Amino acid sequence: MSAPCAVDATPSVRRTRRLPVSSRLESEIGNFFPGLECDLRNLERRFFPFLEVDTDFSDIVVVSVDIAGASAAVADNSISAADFDNYRTIQRDIARGSSWSVRSITGDFGPLGSQTVTLSELSGLSFGDRRLPPDAWVAIRLLKEQSLITLTLGRTPGPGPITLAGRRSRYLDDDGALSRLFEPGELTQSLCSPWTHDFRDCACFYWASNHPDIALPPLPDASTPADAPQWNLDTA
Repeated sequence: MSAPCAVDATPSVRRTRRLPVSSRLESEIGNFFPGLECDLRNLERRFFPFLEVDTDFSDIVVVSVDIAGASAAVADNSISAADFDNYRTIQRDIARGSSWSVRSITGDFGPLGSQTVTLSELSGLSFGDRRLPPDAWVAIRLLKEQSLITLTLGRTPGPGPITLAGRRSRYLDDDGALSRLFEPGELTQSLCSPWTHDFRDCACFYWASNHPDIALPPLPDASTPADAPQWNLDTA
């Protein structure tokens, strides 16, 4: 029995303390991966039900298991008891210091068709009759939302594998709002400085009105000239 999407897709549109309205996704300038304001690679950390992963060029490593979500799913017969045991095994092994990683993915990879992708075979290129995704992250991105996928996972150190089947997670609801799956700040957690340094170092020549190129402090009083040198210093 296949698992449903592991998340509650109810919109998580909510204000968070200390974050201005300009920090919301609809206010960003659309430059990402990793870009200036968000890193959409973080979406793929939760592409499979009940698993959180870190993705490298040829590795997809499980970092945590939503065992409470898996427990609720087995209680309502959304997943089998055998699948739940596999989730629990992965969770316990991670707690003991073992590492579980995805060895292969079987599913519908959109323009590359339905196939089984073995991560160790990815070369950074995609060519030939049997085209493969160039790397692990692209492989995840190509999987069709809510299509059935099967993961084969192996453990280091120790034996394996474990096979899990589930639906590829959907990140947005019908209104385009992020699912409750994601916590505030999660899409920017891999950025060192989301806009100030990237804007400068990349020599960009555009910006959004809610992120001005230059921000000056307010004048202390109406009698102070707008061009007063003490209020127009180069802070670089």
